[in-house]
Amino acid sequence: MDDNWGLNLPGNRVNIPIKDESAHQKFYAVFLKQNKNRLMPLISSLQDQWAKVD
Repeated sequence: MDDNWGLNLPGNRVNIPIKDESAHQKFYAVFLKQNKNRLMPLISSLQDQWAKVD
């Protein structure tokens, strides 16, 4: 997640969070087993970022 995302959006937009319990999307990471050690730090970082947003 880029902390600067949305800084250049038009000023007439209103951020309305979705509070509906059914409005969730699962994400899956698919990779070769041989790449697991290399990708786990990235996957953990993404999970941490989404936890802050969620």
